[in-house]
Amino acid sequence: MRGCRLANGTAVLPRWMGHHAGRLEKECGVAAALFTLTDAVKVEPDGSVRASSLFAARPRMDVNAKWADTDLFGLTETRTHFPHALSDILPRMVSVGVLFGAAPRALREQLRPPGAPAGPPTAFPALRPALTVHPDTMARNDSDWTKSFSHLLEHPSLRFEVLALPASEHPPSTLGNPTGTGVCFRSFVTTNAPPYGFNSPLLHNPVLTAARVSHVDRFALARARGGPCTLRVTVLDRRGPRALLGLPALRSALRARAAAAGVRLAYRVVAFEGAPLCAQAAVMQTSDVVISAHGAGNTNYIFLRPRTVALEVFPFGYRAGPFDGFARALSLDYAEFYAAPQTRVFRECARRTKVAPETVAEWDAAVAAAARAPSGGHGLRLEDGRYSTTARVCARMQELAFDVEAVAATAVERGALQCAK
Repeated sequence: MRGCRLANGTAVLPRWMGHHAGRLEKECGVAAALFTLTDAVKVEPDGSVRASSLFAARPRMDVNAKWADTDLFGLTETRTHFPHALSDILPRMVSVGVLFGAAPRALREQLRPPGAPAGPPTAFPALRPALTVHPDTMARNDSDWTKSFSHLLEHPSLRFEVLALPASEHPPSTLGNPTGTGVCFRSFVTTNAPPYGFNSPLLHNPVLTAARVSHVDRFALARARGGPCTLRVTVLDRRGPRALLGLPALRSALRARAAAAGVRLAYRVVAFEGAPLCAQAAVMQTSDVVISAHGAGNTNYIFLRPRTVALEVFPFGYRAGPFDGFARALSLDYAEFYAAPQTRVFRECARRTKVAPETVAEWDAAVAAAARAPSGGHGLRLEDGRYSTTARVCARMQELAFDVEAVAATAVERGALQCAK
């Protein structure tokens, strides 16, 4: 769809598309839109068409047509914190994969202006995909994960043009008063998928299913044929809160189970704080199993091969995305585990940050329930929005003492499936 984008992410679209506003929101995720672009196109005396005339708006809106021959994927700027940034970027990467990888005749424009000629819809033109990132992202140090990943998107295999539009190019406008400048594009490509988790709207999208994008091995697993394989287990630890405890016991359990399964074990513990993006990617791409604490480092799931085993350990009383959603979208073999409660840590933090007494009482009840039935769950979900931010922070302050035998059993059982038989 031809259109312009205001600084607040509002889409400015042709007037005729206003008749399809409901479909645009439900099927395309375009909730904020102005339908003010003129339907008429001004032709110059020499027969040419000025790019700015393609986007003339009523009421008057200045037009920046610098990118009028590019296709914008997503209407909002990607966020700066890297789990959030990947949540924004991944649906756009999947969309590019579909549009470049599926048969052209399977992808057709569904909306046409009134009076358009009858006949089959026009196929998508050759795409020039672009996305916008927050200007602060590109102003960061070169070692920043989000900045490095944004540059990676410009690789020829991904084909994105990454735009960090400065305020001078994109002054603010309001939904009801499109003053200033609208940055205009040949088309918008959007999705109705939620930003976190990539739940059913993405994974059950019929176009993605037909294009075999999700839940398939798109890359061959380079495994040696014949004889026992080496199971490469990476423990992704973190410094400070949510550090993994009991790693020597985990290593011993992994060794014992690998020996019983007839596979060799290659075991390493890494922490990604301060590591350049390429080093993080290299670790993930040479792993068959990744055991990790819940945290931003799991954004590197993006570099795992399909069917890699990803085991995420959560603190007691807390279970949040988006990494489980990344795992589903990337066809990983994902499982989650929960650490034992560290009541002293939680209570001290709750006292210091003035967590509500009723929340502390819920914590105590959940700890008691877990003690009575360790495998039955406890029901406490402090990431839920009804709890305060400080309660969530206190849950995340715990170190992670987890069931090493259960994690080792899952790691070897699932990881060994990747070995040649």
